[in-house]
Amino acid sequence: MKKIFNWFLVVLLLLSLFGCTPVSKPSEGDTTTTTAPPPEEPLVDFIVDVPAGRDPVVLQLTDTQIIDSSQMRTHDRLSGKAYYYWATENMEARCFKYLRETIEAAKPDLILLTGDNVYGEFDDKGTTLKTLINFMESFGVPWAPVLGNHDTETKLGVDWQCEQYENAEHCLFKQRELNGNGNYSVGIRQNGKITRVFIMLDTGSDTASAETYGNGHTKSMVGIAQDQINWYTKAVGRIRQEHPDFKLSFVFHIPMDVFRQPAVEYGMNEETGKKALSHILIDEHPDRKATDFGIINFNISGWDSSWEVWNGMKELGVDSIFCGHWHAVSASMVYQGVRLQFGQKSSTYDNTNYLTKWGEYSFSPLDMGMPQVGGTVIPISETDGSILEPYIYLCKEE
Repeated sequence: MKKIFNWFLVVLLLLSLFGCTPVSKPSEGDTTTTTAPPPEEPLVDFIVDVPAGRDPVVLQLTDTQIIDSSQMRTHDRLSGKAYYYWATENMEARCFKYLRETIEAAKPDLILLTGDNVYGEFDDKGTTLKTLINFMESFGVPWAPVLGNHDTETKLGVDWQCEQYENAEHCLFKQRELNGNGNYSVGIRQNGKITRVFIMLDTGSDTASAETYGNGHTKSMVGIAQDQINWYTKAVGRIRQEHPDFKLSFVFHIPMDVFRQPAVEYGMNEETGKKALSHILIDEHPDRKATDFGIINFNISGWDSSWEVWNGMKELGVDSIFCGHWHAVSASMVYQGVRLQFGQKSSTYDNTNYLTKWGEYSFSPLDMGMPQVGGTVIPISETDGSILEPYIYLCKEE
């Protein structure tokens, strides 16, 4: 028994000499190798600082949808008249002169492009997008685009397009690994406080090119996916912790179904499958609300038929949603306390409204009078970030 006890003492001595004791947490000063936690995302992806002493101005341009007929894929894609009308050398006359006039008149602090910036089917070389980017960069004004259903039709693929936007000095754009392409946030800051945040979203496309779908997160759907909702819900919550009073806007291309409701109340045909013109001039409507303006010259349809996404946005405190897509609709209507705005079409490409010499509005892909193009100007209060009195700027040049 004594021998056993002696051996036990020897074992204890050896354990103490060779450090075979229970492992403890490293004390201060110990060298350790650990994996650093990923850096937390900024509250807002991009900040536009506006000097104190005036109300910021945001300009919405939409559906420039530039067509370069020299890049059409088949010889019979366009008629002879359309081919010459949308020739490469006519981009100034069909688009850029109108954008220039609108931007110079509005003097914006931020420009929003709400999709279909180029007609991707006619830009397989990418020259049209580069031309548009160079033009927008020339003003030195921050500009934030979202993609529309026609942008991503190019055979260069959407990743190439996103790279061009991200590399432009004044362009605010971020490609996230979420459904769609280009989901990000832009904040207006004055007097050291974020007063308004724009959540920029991609509402997808069912006509994108195979090269675009190949990136793995471009889905053949129209609308907003759950991962996009999860992202912006978390982002809005984080911003509210530091800036509890900021105002919230959503910006995307294709409107939600809720946009139809105020239009129906103004007399739009409720049969969404019909494409007949509704021809509603809100400014002249006998039941016009003081907050509303614009034209509904085409029957509107939209995604989110259950209004589930809409109700979620309202819970987050949204006060405005800006979209494009319906070229002949420039209506801005307040519904359930939220401004639902179709931007004013900003070029004559594809089709738009025309005011004829008889004082009537027509909807045509080619010249039939004075084109109704320009942009929608959104003044924002310096005091609290609220939207003041938005209005449409119509170009005066023919």
